[in-house]
Amino acid sequence: MFCIAILLISSSIKAQTNYVTFTNSGVDVIQVPPNNALNFQGDFTISLKVRFDDVTFWNMLFNYATSGGLEFSYTGSNSYNPQTLQFTTDGSSANVTHAQPWQPINNTWYHIVLSKQGSVYATYINNVLLGTSSSAASIPNFSSQNFRIGNYMSGGLYFMGNMDEVSIWNIALSPTFISTTLSNPLLGNESGLILYYNMDTIGAGAGIVVRNKALSTGSALNGITVGTSTTPYFTSLTTAVRLVNYNTKTSIYPNPSNGIFSITLENKILNIEIRNILGERIYTKQISSNDNHIDLSGNPKGVYFYQATDEHSNITTGKIILE
Repeated sequence: MFCIAILLISSSIKAQTNYVTFTNSGVDVIQVPPNNALNFQGDFTISLKVRFDDVTFWNMLFNYATSGGLEFSYTGSNSYNPQTLQFTTDGSSANVTHAQPWQPINNTWYHIVLSKQGSVYATYINNVLLGTSSSAASIPNFSSQNFRIGNYMSGGLYFMGNMDEVSIWNIALSPTFISTTLSNPLLGNESGLILYYNMDTIGAGAGIVVRNKALSTGSALNGITVGTSTTPYFTSLTTAVRLVNYNTKTSIYPNPSNGIFSITLENKILNIEIRNILGERIYTKQISSNDNHIDLSGNPKGVYFYQATDEHSNITTGKIILE
């Protein structure tokens, strides 16, 4: 028996204390090594929290196999099943397609859960049932291949945005469990829990180990990031507060400003991200020099918050004011 639950969060739902950001198209991914625990052939549940950067794009949430295979994605405005959240398989004589119409909003957290019990597939958004469908088709065992979070193996389809609290289960979770236990951080010892990434990692770029907190499988299902030297990158909300200006000299000028800012760190800045007071990301940029010029003149006046990651993965945060 196998359970998949994917949690996506709405504006009233937020990331816990950590999340990962995928920004580099077609490159950024968390790769999980082959393991038969992730075979998806019985009952299952997948759970994660997601915030999309571009809902018009076909966003690949997870995938098995180089062509076809098994995938869970949001199709965006693509002509193939536009604006649907879908789970599909390919590679058997009878394929599975569980697709539900949905129209998410950019820069908004959602809690998505996909579960399978017997032949019935169900999708939940923010603990509310989006829809169900039935399929008696069997799911092939793709577990001899890498399981990928945030990218399609053969390229062309990928995810851009934030993810948090990714969990995979080998049971079909009940609606009550989904709306209570699954909506909060897990302990790791829950019955049926196979994989749990709470994204409590600091750093940026390829080669970062994403620790599996599910006690039943442990380090055997640790993931590893694939990307560039600066992406994907991890944000720790608690750590970011703790590390503000920690051993790092920061200069922001002018502040307040009419929209044009320069940010200088003691070390070379790799990434800069700016959010409004609602927590919505309104600006992100990879840079290659110590001086970073930012143009927010097209945004409303008010208070904004920045997070800068330097070459040593130090995180500096602060406040800027647009007049």
